[in-house]
Amino acid sequence: MKTVKQKHDNGCGAACVAMLAGITYDEAAALLYPSGRSRRLGTAPVRAALEKLNRKPSTGRRQPFGLMRPQDLKSDALVFVMMEQDGEEYRHWMVWDATAKKLRNPYPRNHPCRPTSYLLVE
Repeated sequence: MKTVKQKHDNGCGAACVAMLAGITYDEAAALLYPSGRSRRLGTAPVRAALEKLNRKPSTGRRQPFGLMRPQDLKSDALVFVMMEQDGEEYRHWMVWDATAKKLRNPYPRNHPCRPTSYLLVE
């Protein structure tokens, strides 16, 4: 899997769909933002986009990490994190790449992140 960087402030969902489906950011953005305007995405539209691209999320709802860490996941996953920037926390999507055993961050700069939940993707 190749890391795809987001092109818009709210483009992390599109970048994650692109990574998980092996398509370009622009292809994922066209699917997720038919009006052409990027917006913050919840789980449902990201899940629906992955299903259209034949990547099947294992459940309908995100699962909390609890005592687990992304490194404990055995398959690729969409990971929901709280990202800290300038003393504020923001909602953000990342991808767990099970083959590379790496958390792939679409955000162009590194900031502290706290994984909160995940959605396994087959």
